[in-house]
Amino acid sequence: MNLQSIQTGKAQRYGDPAKSKFAEKEWESGIFKSTISEPAVVTKTGIIGDEQADLKVHGGPDKAICVYSLDHFPYWEKQINKELAAGAFGENFSVTDVSESDVCIGDTFRCGDVTVQVSQPRQPCWKLARRWGAKEMITLMHDNGKTGWYFRVLEEGNILAPADIELIDRPYADWTITRANEVMYRDTKNIDAAHTLSQIKELATSWQEVLQKRVSRI
Repeated sequence: MNLQSIQTGKAQRYGDPAKSKFAEKEWESGIFKSTISEPAVVTKTGIIGDEQADLKVHGGPDKAICVYSLDHFPYWEKQINKELAAGAFGENFSVTDVSESDVCIGDTFRCGDVTVQVSQPRQPCWKLARRWGAKEMITLMHDNGKTGWYFRVLEEGNILAPADIELIDRPYADWTITRANEVMYRDTKNIDAAHTLSQIKELATSWQEVLQKRVSRI
């Protein structure tokens, strides 16, 4: 995996509070991020200078760094008929030579001074669709699995992009981001898989809780 660029952004308000249409009404988000040229200072809760608007569903130790593959951009440019640049998906790390089928829950990587660990797939929300004026993006992302993923930070430090991201541990080779998405969103009646995934201690707490509730209902 290669880190091509790092993005950060502040939470801001957009749109018009007097409007009611999806494309015009007021909203707040940190999804608009800009590429930084200096070393990023990475902490347990994210990159210094980066913000999220809704801390109930974004940010925190399990979602410290949002990662998305630039390899998916040609697909999305055709789908929404817009040109995309790094940070288009609100990601902090724009990477190449990797997809969701190559990365597993619990994978631990080293980049610069920093050690990070894959905690969960990204769960795309309406703000991504709002940014690009394409309501179909969220459904498409759930269907095609091009969601991206999150890193938690195990060791804080500095990273300057571009840089190599080195895999140093893979405890759950069977549990790719692709498979985790499949169990969470499509193969929802597979209780055995849901139980197994929920027991992975490296999985984000919020995902563990959702899966455990699903299992407990059976």
